[in-house]
Amino acid sequence: MTARGSRRKSAAEWVTLSLSVFVVGALVAVALVEESRREQGDETGLEVTFDIERAVARGDRYYVPYT
Repeated sequence: MTARGSRRKSAAEWVTLSLSVFVVGALVAVALVEESRREQGDETGLEVTFDIERAVARGDRYYVPYT
């Protein structure tokens, strides 16, 4: 084993490692909570209505107004 691999970690290294693990764990937890909420069917407050009667064909494209 190399001399570098056998040295003990300092307090600053342990604190940095602990904080890093905590931050990554918190981000994973938030992502899991958000995903579970999304799967439970929580809807957003956005509603889009297409006005099909006012749709216009221009060349090979269609323009459909929405509100």
